[in-house]
Amino acid sequence: MTFLKKRHHEKIWITPQNQIVDKLQEFGYFKYAAEEDIPEIKHEIIDSLTKLNYLGSASFDTSPYNSKDCRHYHFDGEDLFEEGGFVGQLQSMKTLLDKMNFKLQITKHIEDWDNDKGLNHSIMLNGKDCIIFKNFNGYGLKRNRQTIKN
Repeated sequence: MTFLKKRHHEKIWITPQNQIVDKLQEFGYFKYAAEEDIPEIKHEIIDSLTKLNYLGSASFDTSPYNSKDCRHYHFDGEDLFEEGGFVGQLQSMKTLLDKMNFKLQITKHIEDWDNDKGLNHSIMLNGKDCIIFKNFNGYGLKRNRQTIKN
């Protein structure tokens, strides 16, 4: 279904996809995006809704390829299991967290592999101890004993 709507003395085609983008704008969906990226983000959303019936996003061209709307993050399990991967993923969200005025302090990050006990991985976030893995032997983990402390 397509509607013709008059806006700013111009005729533009309004589709349900356009209406969705207008509603997202109204709800503040684009507030964390850089102003110059918003037209591209809107175009990508309309395109993905039209072709895939999916709310897509425009991504940066450099790693870690996060979305320009600061709403989509790719937390790949394999990346999280890599040494330093968990902290790296949190740091990839720094732009969004800064715009939200949310301070995330990462301290006491420990990844410890023991051939008998498995992986013990913990981190302190804003002063709170968090256990990521305790005596975990799954997911084909095979590496030498190592400890990383930050």
